[in-house]
Parts: sequence; structure tokens; C-alpha cells
Amino acid sequence: MIKKWVVFILIFYFSINVYSQKKDLNFIIEKLSNNVITFLKDNRQPSLSIISLKNSTQLTDDAIQKLYQFIVYRLELNQNIKFKDSMLSFVNGRGKFNLKRTRGIRFLMTLAFIRNKSKIGIGITLYSVNLDKLVFSKYLEWSPLSGEIDFLNIEEKIFADFGFDRIIKIDAKKNLLDLKTITKNGEILYYFYYFDHIDIFKKNNSVLTKKSVIRLNLDKNSLPVISKEGQLFFFNHHEKDYMVVGNNTSENSQIYVYTDNKWKYFMHIDFLPFETFLSNNEMYFIGGRYDLGKNYFKNKLIMKSIKGTLNNSEQGYYKTINKYYSISFLKEGDKINSMYTIDLNYNFTNYGANFEIKSKDTYKSGYAFTLSDNIWIIKTAFSSEKDSLSFYKINEIEKKPKYIKHIKGEILLISNGGWNNKKGIWIYLKKKMNNYFVYKLQFWSKNE
Repeated sequence: MIKKWVVFILIFYFSINVYSQKKDLNFIIEKLSNNVITFLKDNRQPSLSIISLKNSTQLTDDAIQKLYQFIVYRLELNQNIKFKDSMLSFVNGRGKFNLKRTRGIRFLMTLAFIRNKSKIGIGITLYSVNLDKLVFSKYLEWSPLSGEIDFLNIEEKIFADFGFDRIIKIDAKKNLLDLKTITKNGEILYYFYYFDHIDIFKKNNSVLTKKSVIRLNLDKNSLPVISKEGQLFFFNHHEKDYMVVGNNTSENSQIYVYTDNKWKYFMHIDFLPFETFLSNNEMYFIGGRYDLGKNYFKNKLIMKSIKGTLNNSEQGYYKTINKYYSISFLKEGDKINSMYTIDLNYNFTNYGANFEIKSKDTYKSGYAFTLSDNIWIIKTAFSSEKDSLSFYKINEIEKKPKYIKHIKGEILLISNGGWNNKKGIWIYLKKKMNNYFVYKLQFWSKNE
């Protein structure tokens, strides 16, 4: 009987001991987060952002980012706190933060990981912007289990393959310059631009069927080039729909207007619009010009009012930037917040609203990229032999990509679009099969 009680006590002891050790990390993270939440609960509509993260432990940068995400997740879950994640990147034991995102935040938080012999300490401080002083601090220690540090230090690449899915793939023709998904009279149409014409398709079940063809009025002074590049741009002005067609054989782009249920040539302009924006209560184009015969744009942004452009009565104004292969804009309403390019050195460059450089990647990307749904920046690989799609959150562009999809073939074009009521991106691929090339279209969308 005594032996049975001894066995029972030992089993009970080890069960409690193992259970308590297993919950150490989660317990510390939860306790720290709850301490912050408890302190802030008596404040009216508290807002919080972490502005400093430091590591002086044996944990790697990847491990610290995991622990940071655990804490952020718990803070974001609490509906009584408005939490804003402002971290851009974490490299060499130090976090880099976008402090502009903390404007209007009432409480700022620092987070530090410290090594104390065999233990890891986690310390936080809270600073009140309104009171201009430190108002709270907490320090807890965690005793890692054997192997737990090594486990945390493992870089988790497995999740990077699950964020986006290829929904459909379609055979395509050679020399596709651009693809746009447009809703016209309640019908979703796909515009395929092939230099001298545009094929318009509509979706029929899971198949694209051709609806019509637009024969384009080419510039008579077009320069003959080996590799043609071009883009389409659609806009609405005074309840009329317009389409702009531009390419690298001429500095002139053609504008077509939709009237009497068809597209008709309207006029030509001396630049290719990329986007529209509001300035001084008037809508403007922002655009550029191809370097003739090249696959990149000149080093000037051109801004002209839509009204002045259509009346052919405005010179516009210019902003000098680095030459670029591709360009996208982050907008809030009708205002431009940021601009992104891939320059001629294949560096991804981030410009502010004033079109001054904010940051530039030190590594090379492919020339094709896009900004999707004002949430994702999607880059391609610098190597055409092993291409890929890398998906970055816009506010985390200096971090590692959230998701990576490896692609068989070379990505020639990325365009925003839709399929079956899903938003996503179209990619146009060149793939080598046996001794010849084939061309494919694929549509990718976020897993929901």
C-alpha cells in the first residue's frame, strides 16, 4: 500500500513538474501581456505601440521575432486597446520601427530580452505621451527547457508556402504586353494587350472566350524595336470611361473613349499615365515615358491635370527620380501615400508622398512587381532561371516576406485582377519545354 502511494505521489509530482515547465514560455508571454492590458484598462480608449526591441541573449533574430509576434498577437486580441504594430525589421539584435505610425498613440512600449545565466529575462516599460514620463515597468524570467532555445532558433520556412494559392492556369500567346481586369456594365472583362491590338475576353465557366478585338491606331513614327514593352491604363472622367495605350516604340500614348458601346480613338498624349491623384481639388495624372526602344522608363515623373490633358492645354510639371523598370503607388482615397519602383540596378525603392527616397533594398529583385489591394507588395526573383513570388505586407516591407512561391519559368508580367469573385494577381510566364518556349497565365489569390 505504501509503495502504491509512493508511486502515485511520484507520478503526480512529475506530471505537475512537466506541465509547469511546458507552460513556462506561454505563461511568461501571457503574464507580460496581461500586465500591460491590466495597467491600461483604467485608461480611456488607450492606444499602444512598441517602439523599441532589443536582444542580448543567445536567441537568434528569427527567434526574437517569433516571441515579438506572440506578444503582439495577445495585445491585438484585446478589444479595449488600440494596438498599432510599427516594427519594420529586426536585424542584429535591434528592431527598426516606423515612428511616423506612432503619431497620436498615447502609450509607447519598449521590450528587451536579457540573458541572466541560464535564464532569459523579458522586460517591458511603458511611457505615457500625455504625461511625458515612464508609468509602468515589468521584468519576468523564463527558464528554457533543454532544447527549447534550439527549437525557437529554427527558422520557420514551412509556413511561407501556404499564404497564396494558384487558382487557375491558362495557355497564352507570345508577346503579351499587359493584362487588365475591368468591370464593364456589370460584366468582368479581361483586356489582353498585344501591341497592335487588344483582345477582350469574358469568363465562361472556367474558360476565357473572346468577345471582341480593338485594332489600335499605331504612331506612324514608331521606332522599330526588338523587344516591345507596353501598358494599359483605365480611368473615368465626367462619367466617361477612357483607356490609355502606351509602349516603348513612341513617346506618344493613345487615348480611347468608350462611346456607343465600343472603344473609339480620341487623341494622343506625350506620356503614359500610371495613376490618378487629387491635388488642389483637381484630379491629376502621374505618369512617365519609356526610354525609346528600352524596357524601362526615363528618370522623370510627369504630373498633369486630367482636364488639362484631355483639352491638350497643359504642360504639367515634373519630378526627377531614378530610371525604373516598374512602378506602383500606395493610395489612401485619392491621395498618394507612397511610391515604389524597381530601378535599373534591380533595387526595390520606396518613395514617400513627396517622391523623395525613403529606403532602398540592398539586394536585387526581378523587374516585375506589383502592389496588391493596398496590402501586399509582390516581388519577383532576380534570377530568371529560378523565379518566385515573394509576398510582403506593405507595413513590413523591410522584413522577410510573409510567403514565397517558387515558380517554374520566368515571370514577364504581374497584373492585379480577379477570378470567381476573388481578388489577386495574374502572372504571365515564359517556360522552356523541350527545345522551345511556351507561355502561360496563372491567377494567384490569398487563402481566406
